[in-house]
Amino acid sequence: MKQVGDYCEVTGKCLVIEDIDTMKKRGGMRYGSRKGNRHASMFAYQKITACAYSQGFQKNFEVYEVDPAYTSQIAKVLYMRKMGCPIHEAASYTVGLKAMGLNYWLAPPELMIDLLPQNLWESDNIWAQWKHITKSLKGVRTHLFYGAPPKKELSALKKPTMASYAKALKDRDRLKPDMAYVC
Repeated sequence: MKQVGDYCEVTGKCLVIEDIDTMKKRGGMRYGSRKGNRHASMFAYQKITACAYSQGFQKNFEVYEVDPAYTSQIAKVLYMRKMGCPIHEAASYTVGLKAMGLNYWLAPPELMIDLLPQNLWESDNIWAQWKHITKSLKGVRTHLFYGAPPKKELSALKKPTMASYAKALKDRDRLKPDMAYVC
């Protein structure tokens, strides 16, 4: 954290971190009691967050916490292919855009907006749109987002939907998840 604080001080930039609620994941750890797991994960996150705020106070830079909802999905759809970077780098870019309030850069692409149901299609609530997109694309592997969107497959359909978009992406997957691999 000291190196991050030094970098923020030298460049004069703020620090953006995700506001992660680890209480939701309290049963996610494999071993030990739920209470012990929760305390362990909360302890580490609280230490890092406290250290970030402490560095910000000492070195005179701002620390912003951003809700990480849908940042990975937005990164997969919008920025992974465009920037040619891994999902985590694209997600950190998305977190930064959210912190700056540039929500118009986070809106779903026109191709996907056309596939949404009528009530979401007309809505200005991009978070409701991303919620529907996230549910529809569940099970689509991340590496498929490096390729071009399946426009040709969708144009052959009479009434394309987000489900048909997800199916077109899954059909492209050469590494089917249901196949057994021998190493």
